[in-house]
Amino acid sequence: MQQIITQKQFFFFIADESDTLYNSSTKNQNNRLEREETKAKFLVDLLENHGYEMKDIKIDFEGPKYEILGSVDLVAFKNDKPFLIAQFLRDKPSLTEIALSRDALHEKMKDLKPQYGILAWAHKKETFSFINGKIRKKGV
Repeated sequence: MQQIITQKQFFFFIADESDTLYNSSTKNQNNRLEREETKAKFLVDLLENHGYEMKDIKIDFEGPKYEILGSVDLVAFKNDKPFLIAQFLRDKPSLTEIALSRDALHEKMKDLKPQYGILAWAHKKETFSFINGKIRKKGV
């Protein structure tokens, strides 16, 4: 009796609105997908639970100083002014990644002057307030 063994492999490709293809088999692309998933969950929460409308939210917002800092992942506006900005990380960032992202978020907060800044990854979140030109970590 002859035995035939077949092996099946599945490859999934995901395209975003800029027609960039993501192959889930590579680590770098997985990291980007993790960031995008965190961003999507955060966006849905703003829309469904905090009364925001899409017209009040900008994704991948770029200002004049952002050639060095990079774009802001998400900006939520109230009364045509930035109210909240958020940056997203992959699910398991290193301590260095967290520190560098926190510093970049603080610089962007100084520039845009929102009331709040959020650094989010997986199921964790750091929230900062911006009052009288000073950034303070909430809950500390």
